Amino acid sequence: MGKKLFATDFDGTLNQYPHGVTKEYLEAIEKFRSEGNVFGIVTGRTYSNAEYIIKDYLKYCDFIMCMTGAYAIDTNGDTIFEYYGDGAILPDMLKTIARIGTGYLFFADGRTSYQIDLARPVDDAHEGIIEARRHKTFTQVNACFDPEEHFQYAVERLEREYGKYVSISINGHCVDIPPAGVTKGVTVARMADHFGVKYCDVFTAGDNDNDVSMIERFNGYTVPHGTEACHAAAKKVMMNVGEMLHDVMNNY
Repeated sequence: MGKKLFATDFDGTLNQYPHGVTKEYLEAIEKFRSEGNVFGIVTGRTYSNAEYIIKDYLKYCDFIMCMTGAYAIDTNGDTIFEYYGDGAILPDMLKTIARIGTGYLFFADGRTSYQIDLARPVDDAHEGIIEARRHKTFTQVNACFDPEEHFQYAVERLEREYGKYVSISINGHCVDIPPAGVTKGVTVARMADHFGVKYCDVFTAGDNDNDVSMIERFNGYTVPHGTEACHAAAKKVMMNVGEMLHDVMNNY
């Protein structure tokens, strides 16, 4: 039997309200890794927004991937790989998102995030746009749209105007926008290559639409509260990551 890799989403999958990441989950992770397997987290959060995850859980992981997998670190906190978007489109895209109307807006370049102050007009004189112009690259843009009709309009417009340059990753009413071609499915595959794991031995878990690409591509699990798209893509539905890991160790 070959080495296995398990990649899980964090919010809503590994970390479930109200239980959080339980002792039982962590024990299952430790057992899985003790058998020579690879375990990691892949989240849409930026690096700075994932700092507490990194602080509390990196010691249980072989990798953590932030920003839909666009930025990956190993168990020592060193960078494994990073995907870059063209910073030339960044100021215009940020202004467009602000004009559409968003609950929050920020961009990340590597490990650093920059929040756009929406309390004042986001125009060429805005300090956030001035900052964006300084960046030749970006790793992800994050925004949030509500209600549903507004959300659909925002996603369609962003795909139409910037789809050549970015990926649109949907997470509830939030939109994570990494560089073109970056999805959790793509980045988990790259991580499997990094660790020398065959794709048939890769297992994934998630609960939202931004997880579908990895659930669909590999041996995917979802949780009962996962979206319809996750349920359609998953091979199995289980209560939590602890149960999933035991299933992988006992049945594959």
